[in-house]
Amino acid sequence: MPAMMNPRVVRALSYSNVMATLALFVAIGGTSYAAVTLSGANIKDGTVRSVDIADGLYGIQSRDVRNGSLGAIDLSTAARASLKGNTGATGATGAAGSQGVQGTAGALGAQGPTGLINIGAWHQVGAVGEPAFGSDFMSHPTVPMRFRLEGDGVRISGAFNQANIAADPTWEQTDTVIFTLPVGFRPALGHAFSVPGSQSSEPGAISLGPSGGIGALGSTVNTGQIDVWFPLTTG
Repeated sequence: MPAMMNPRVVRALSYSNVMATLALFVAIGGTSYAAVTLSGANIKDGTVRSVDIADGLYGIQSRDVRNGSLGAIDLSTAARASLKGNTGATGATGAAGSQGVQGTAGALGAQGPTGLINIGAWHQVGAVGEPAFGSDFMSHPTVPMRFRLEGDGVRISGAFNQANIAADPTWEQTDTVIFTLPVGFRPALGHAFSVPGSQSSEPGAISLGPSGGIGALGSTVNTGQIDVWFPLTTG
C-alpha cells in the first residue's frame, strides 16, 4: 500500500513554491549542460584568442578541422612555403609566335667627325734610295720634285729642269721620261696634266700610265712645275 503524503505538507504547497523549486533545478542543471555542450553559436566572433586554446592533447588537433575547410589564406607564410613541391620537368618548346610589327625608324644620329685622310711620307726624286731623274732631266734647285700616297691616290709636287738646255742651247731632248714611279704608286689608268713652264712657245704637259713613267709632252719646257693628284684605282 503506497505511503500517504503528510496532509500538512500538502496544505503548505503552493504554485509559487513549486515553480521556484523547479527554477532552481533548471538553473543548476542548465549551467552544467552549457559547460559540456558549448558551440560556436554561443561564442561572439573575435572573442577567442590563441591563449584561450589549450596546447597539446586538449588543443585543436587535425581531427578537429574538417577536411578541405582551410584555404591557403588560412596558413602562415612559412606553412605555404613548405607546401611547394619539386620542380617539374621542362615542358616542350612552344611554337614560334608570329613576327611583330616593325617599329618606327629612330631619329637620325649626329654626323660623325671627318675621317683622317691616309697621307704617307714624301719621297724626293733623285734622293738616295728614291727614283732617279731621266737622263735629260734634273731637280729644280729650290723646289724639289717629290711624291707621296694621299688618300686613295698619289700626289706629285715639285719642279724639274731640263738637264742641258742652259749649258748648250743647241741641245735636243732625246729622253721624255722625267722619272718613274715605283710599284704601289702607279695608276691603274693613264693620265695627262698641263705643266706651266718657262721659255716655251706652247703650254707643256706630262703624262703618266700604269707603267709608272712620267713623260714630258708638247713643246720643250725648260723648267716645269707639277702639283697633281691621281687615283690609284679605276673606281
